[in-house]
Amino acid sequence: MKQSAENKISKTRMILVLPLLVFLMFLTSSSTLPLSQEQAQNKTSALETEIQEPVYPGGKQKLYRFIATTVRYPLAAHNQKMVGYVVVQATINAEGKIGDFKMASPAPNIFQEEVIRVLKKMRTWSPATQGGAPISSTYLFPVHFTYKDANDETFSAEKPNLKALVKSVSSESDNPVYRADEILVVGYKQP
Repeated sequence: MKQSAENKISKTRMILVLPLLVFLMFLTSSSTLPLSQEQAQNKTSALETEIQEPVYPGGKQKLYRFIATTVRYPLAAHNQKMVGYVVVQATINAEGKIGDFKMASPAPNIFQEEVIRVLKKMRTWSPATQGGAPISSTYLFPVHFTYKDANDETFSAEKPNLKALVKSVSSESDNPVYRADEILVVGYKQP
């Protein structure tokens, strides 16, 4: 008698749970139904417009390490205790080559030349892509040259409004625009 009561309870549970399982299976299978032609076209056009940022070999940390170890405070600027804030605009073409250097903000030529010297030494990047196809992009490199004297007093140039600068360059460029983080270069007074 005990067994038949347990069998009835078990069958009742099965009857109650079975419709719930069927409903859950329906829900999960409906999310994997084939896309309509319009939905497929919308998904394809979204992928075609998706733009991936260019990547320096090894990523941003390698980029910053390369710049930090390659850039030098120009000796003439150091001797004159000159400071400057340079923003160099460069194009990374569809082959990943960096070039077409322009000044995105005014700065003393001596600092501009140093930043461009360093950027010209860069390895080939993985270019930006749109829908998987390589495209040209514009990259801004802000470099701040400051000076620290023998008394530990720091002299620095006025920092430009980088957000406004990116917006301005974006409005003038057909390419997507990216910006590196600020790179700080400090010249020290030798005792």
